[in-house]
Amino acid sequence: MPHLKESIREFLNRRGWFLRRTAGLPIGVDFRHDWTVRAGLPLPRLIVDVGAHRGETCLAFARAFPGARIHAFEPVSDNFAALTHATRPLTDVTRHQLALGARSETVAILLQRDSQTHSLRHRTPPGAPTANDVSETIRVTTLDDFAADCAIGRIDLLKIDTEGHEIAVLEG
Repeated sequence: MPHLKESIREFLNRRGWFLRRTAGLPIGVDFRHDWTVRAGLPLPRLIVDVGAHRGETCLAFARAFPGARIHAFEPVSDNFAALTHATRPLTDVTRHQLALGARSETVAILLQRDSQTHSLRHRTPPGAPTANDVSETIRVTTLDDFAADCAIGRIDLLKIDTEGHEIAVLEG
């Protein structure tokens, strides 16, 4: 049996795969295992992904927690289009072209060269010139207003990745 196990391991390694027992993995390598086994939490039924970017984490949540309802928020047009394309086959994902913040408003977001670093942390009034003169006007709502509008009483997993705007999301 050890010979067969080693042969399988070598076969997978030659193809770029790494085989290892889940129980020995460090925290953060297998999200479902961390959530259910290490933390002992029930499977989430409702996930909110704030700052969904192009859907990377949303797709990981869908794989880790099949059947969970996912609300993905991404305000920037290009990123939202990529998010929509990446998650189109996932019927349990609802996409929102909105930002979440401390209050409902319309603001300009500074667009950076790296699409992962767009941020509401440094604001400009809508239409005002920016240092790199690239901004987009977006809508912001609060998490409380969104939850009330959708009759959501409980969020099982809240992921926030908003490049320094996280506190404002929690305030809302």
